[in-house]
Amino acid sequence: MCRFLALLALWFPLLATAQSGFRPQTTTELLFVAGSAYELVLRNGSYVDPISRLIWPIPPSVAAELTTKLPWTSWTATTFALQGLAPVLPGTMIDEDWNTGLLEYGRSVQVALLTAHWTARLEQELSLGPLSFMAGGLYRWTSWDGWGGTGSYLYSYSTVPVEVQFSGLLISYRQLWLIPYLGASWNLNFTGLQLTPSLRLGPWSWCFDADNHFYPTDRRNGASKQLATITFLDSTRGGVYVQGGLEALFPTDNSWAWGFRSACEVNYGTVGDTWVTNSIMDTPGTTHNFLPETNVAGSWYYEASISIFLKS
Repeated sequence: MCRFLALLALWFPLLATAQSGFRPQTTTELLFVAGSAYELVLRNGSYVDPISRLIWPIPPSVAAELTTKLPWTSWTATTFALQGLAPVLPGTMIDEDWNTGLLEYGRSVQVALLTAHWTARLEQELSLGPLSFMAGGLYRWTSWDGWGGTGSYLYSYSTVPVEVQFSGLLISYRQLWLIPYLGASWNLNFTGLQLTPSLRLGPWSWCFDADNHFYPTDRRNGASKQLATITFLDSTRGGVYVQGGLEALFPTDNSWAWGFRSACEVNYGTVGDTWVTNSIMDTPGTTHNFLPETNVAGSWYYEASISIFLKS
């Protein structure tokens, strides 16, 4: 009986769609994207006066997005969008540390390769004339590798900073975001043009990130092995998600239209916990130390894009 009711619940919207002549709408989009992601080690559970801050670049990049919109009735529709991104150029990761132990200030820079950037969006829309309301969720996965670079470290017992040269793979980092949100948009129709400003807000989100530090290679006695790795596993939550956008659509006499879209989004203020895994490899076996710390991790990002799209 429950399965039958579930089938009916699915069937009636599909039947209404078929009877009303609604059909799925597909949008293919080419985007140009840039931004940054931030990894913080917090001193007092606050973004003010952090212990450490790493800035991971989203360098000038090209992305492709495919969106399918399923209109169930004349006033409601479900939208699913999937986007993949490829960087045009490598970026620079900046790692800064303040007042930790004997270190007064440290700064290192590395070549940062954006190795993955995927987003998926599921959204339900309710339209009331030109005004639409949305409720949805965003899945966002990004990862980087940091190579080579230089470092400068000033300690309390000296007035001269220590200069360091790095080589090889030093650090890998990834962020996974789950962001629920509510939004609204307004359609403004002109002759041959439709403008649609939109705003999406999320008062709470989750970020799960992992930071792997790879320590220098031991080449003593002809050996070549990694001395140690340290992995920081962060789970942060809260924060505020804001995305603002403007779409310009140019309808045609055919069943398709084209247009431009610009958007800017930021998720700021998540705070959470860190688990540290320390793997020492130059001793027999491997030693793991798990050291949980609360309210010492922070994650946020911002991103801007402009795009051209074809809607059919």
